[in-house]
Amino acid sequence: MDTEDLKCFIKICEEKSINKAARQLYITPQGLSKVVRNLEAELETELLQRTSKGVEPTESGLFFYRKCKQLIFELIEIKASVKQIANCN
Repeated sequence: MDTEDLKCFIKICEEKSINKAARQLYITPQGLSKVVRNLEAELETELLQRTSKGVEPTESGLFFYRKCKQLIFELIEIKASVKQIANCN
């Protein structure tokens, strides 16, 4: 699991569609589905429910989505702070 996988999962949840998310992320739907399968295998739980209208996060998926959003936000803050520190030296 890396930050790109987390960003992919966030995009899928927000778009409620693997196909729409794939187009926005410039990857194939098959590649994006593989990311989800790998995350689900690593976390040992189903994260998304596939429906005729797209996808919806499961309860575990919704929890994971919220934590991913927080983590990505914190990583952005960390990068900005490190860059600021480096520019001061």
